[in-house]
Amino acid sequence: SRPLSCIQAARKKYKKSYYGPTNTRFPFFPYQLAETVIGYGGAAPRVRGSVVIDLGRRMNKILDINPVDHTCLVEPGVTFYALYEEIQKRGYKHLWIDCPDLGGGSVLGNTLDRGIGYTVYGDHWACHSGLEVVLPTGELIRTGMGAMANSSSWQIFPYGYGPMADGLFSQSNYGIVTKLGMTLMPNPGGYESYLYTFPNESDLAPLVDIIRPLRIGNILENVAQLRHVVQAIAYSGKPRSSYFQGEGQMTDELAREIARKELNYGDFTWLYYGMSYGPKEIRQYKLDIIHKEFSKIPGARRIDPATLPKTDYFWSRDRIAAGIPDLEELRWVNWYPNGGHIAFSPVSPVRGPDATELWRIARSRAAEFGHDIFPAFCVGLREMHLIVECVFNRDDPDSRKKALACMRAMIDEAASKGYGEYRTHLVLMDQIAKTYDFNDHALMKFNERIKDTLDPNGILAPGKSGVWPARYRGRGADIIKVEHPERGDDTRAWGPPFAEYKDGRKGPGESAYYLSVNRNKKSLGLSFAHPEGVEILHELAKNCDVLVENYLPGSLKKYDMDYESIRKLNPRLIYASITGYGQTGPYSNRPGFDVMVEAEFGLMHLTGSRDGPPVKVGVAVTDLTTGLYACNSIMAALLARTNTGEGQHLDVCLSDVQTATLANMAESVLISGKRDSGRWGTAHPSVVPYQGFKTGDGDIFLGGANDRLFGILCEKLGKSEWSQDPKYVTNNERVRNRKELEDLIEAETTKRTTQEWLNILEGSGLPYAAVNDVLGTLNHEHTKARGMVQEIDHPSCGPIKVLSPPVKYSNADPSIRSPPPLLGEHTDEVLENVVGLSRERILSLKAKGVIA
Repeated sequence: SRPLSCIQAARKKYKKSYYGPTNTRFPFFPYQLAETVIGYGGAAPRVRGSVVIDLGRRMNKILDINPVDHTCLVEPGVTFYALYEEIQKRGYKHLWIDCPDLGGGSVLGNTLDRGIGYTVYGDHWACHSGLEVVLPTGELIRTGMGAMANSSSWQIFPYGYGPMADGLFSQSNYGIVTKLGMTLMPNPGGYESYLYTFPNESDLAPLVDIIRPLRIGNILENVAQLRHVVQAIAYSGKPRSSYFQGEGQMTDELAREIARKELNYGDFTWLYYGMSYGPKEIRQYKLDIIHKEFSKIPGARRIDPATLPKTDYFWSRDRIAAGIPDLEELRWVNWYPNGGHIAFSPVSPVRGPDATELWRIARSRAAEFGHDIFPAFCVGLREMHLIVECVFNRDDPDSRKKALACMRAMIDEAASKGYGEYRTHLVLMDQIAKTYDFNDHALMKFNERIKDTLDPNGILAPGKSGVWPARYRGRGADIIKVEHPERGDDTRAWGPPFAEYKDGRKGPGESAYYLSVNRNKKSLGLSFAHPEGVEILHELAKNCDVLVENYLPGSLKKYDMDYESIRKLNPRLIYASITGYGQTGPYSNRPGFDVMVEAEFGLMHLTGSRDGPPVKVGVAVTDLTTGLYACNSIMAALLARTNTGEGQHLDVCLSDVQTATLANMAESVLISGKRDSGRWGTAHPSVVPYQGFKTGDGDIFLGGANDRLFGILCEKLGKSEWSQDPKYVTNNERVRNRKELEDLIEAETTKRTTQEWLNILEGSGLPYAAVNDVLGTLNHEHTKARGMVQEIDHPSCGPIKVLSPPVKYSNADPSIRSPPPLLGEHTDEVLENVVGLSRERILSLKAKGVIA
């Protein structure tokens, strides 16, 4: 997403400059190398218009290296290269660092993202000790022993007293970590890298089963890496086209042939990179065991490092496993022109069948999208993750699209088998988070509660790790409904039916009408009659992105709540006015209701049976379509604001929307210059047969919309001869003989029940539908299959059934996150968290009747 601006964070002024004002609404996105730019996270914020805080450019000091305790304290911008060079500069030959594949990344960033390195200290998060964190409120905290002002044990003991808070800031958006303590590895007294090759794809499962006990027993001392032949070829840095110009995935057979010619390892499918540590005798003891076990794989070969040129990729692995930063890993990005990459890392037990299944998923899905992939099985002490790198051409939209689709398909299939991802790119965060679905995603709901507590304004990295603050969840807005403090919204009284109160509250309950249109909102009971109430509205307007009102034009000016007044308070606000007849025109001061507009602007005239009176539509369709137009216009205005920085006034009215939704009927009149054709019931004025017909027990709609479909209908009615009758052979003739044909069809449809006709027409290709009532619709098998009805818990009415959001997203879940609110249910919350009023002031306002 496009950032609004970028800030280089300064050490001393950091807290005061960027997190002092706790009521800011701008989202901030902090990043440091490794966690974002060259690691899994991606370089862009999740929300357009975010302020990007570059933690690496100016907060890049190594604050301490303790050669006695083997620890260090670093800021976000310290890279593995910088830490290594400083240790060498100080002459601490007894200290090693633990490096990931890419030494240019941030030590702090890779640790917070739970990355790994390739010495025996491979788990970076396990090696951290102590954090300093700026919270979204501006508070500065230290974790562990660092919470004591004079502690001397901050970097040597990660725990303090009470709950360990460090984990809250790993892969999170709960705070910005500005300091990290880290343990350093002692020089092991010697090391020796080695390389084994294995010839066949089928060697994977037995090899993993051999690796497991060796890793658990610490014979294999560092994170074991098992890589594939295609990736080994790509380490040459040459493009794919220099080996293969064909379409689709490169086969193992071709890759092995290329490897035999281009590399120094002979014939192979898998490579194992390892390192043995300690004095020579200890190393040799372990190497002998490793060789004996690996030799159980037919055709296994140990490659003598002395035979390999210093440009071989093996020596990059040698440096990394010895704690020396390196960047040769990125050679394979050149596989495609303008190479980009995206990764997936499912976690599994260290078992042969699991490795085989993960490899099958990755290989088959990549083949489906025509991609080569670079897999690396990384084996920890008890777990294994398959890092699947998918490379693509960044300048080719189709290549980018296929790479992302490939990753998404892998994620879904792996999750269905119980293999979860543990770190990911920003674009995949929501999808990954949704796979953690135990107990209806209880962990994510817990994470969201923490987010809302620590970051009530939702300003810090919204969406990171799939954790969205309240104002971005569901349909993406924190909606505050301002109601009269005593009577509330008029629709609260529009009943029966009512959902009865079950908590002793007085009254008939909550009206069904109100419940249908007020999910995911917060109720603020507020009186305009009090000047203090108007002041609160002004403060709300300063802190909101959108204001929606439905008062007659000019009515809000006396409260200084009209657009021109509000624009002075918040020039970025989108101000939507929804009225019956608009802000201008001769009818602008008329109150507007759906049914009046249906009548006056053409819809009622077109609705009803051919010989009957005009009737209104069964639901308030003009209200609904006006709401949809208003919503679309608000979204468009928000997008425009990202480019202009300015809000605007939206004039949306029922009369304009109703005129627009006359659509083709209006265009027919405009083109012909004649009156419309009037009411047609369920029929179509220009297509026959295309209407409802009675059945033996109800009604069915049949759509013989062209000559071919009419022929199918005739066949299913048992009247094939009709399709050849000159009176019905074309649509023009059928329109001319409409009444006669309609009577003939209905004479047949009444001979059977609706269900019988549904069975007969199933699979015919003819459009048809039963005419159901509302209860039948809600109990319809398709309605249930699409999840269009769900049960939610109302705080006073108990479980109630409501309609679900109708649009399904591939990478979002616009859920019903809160039931329709009780009157004033969120008054205190809104005034405290958004307006910033004290508890004492809120109680005073309630006593005066300003709020409820």
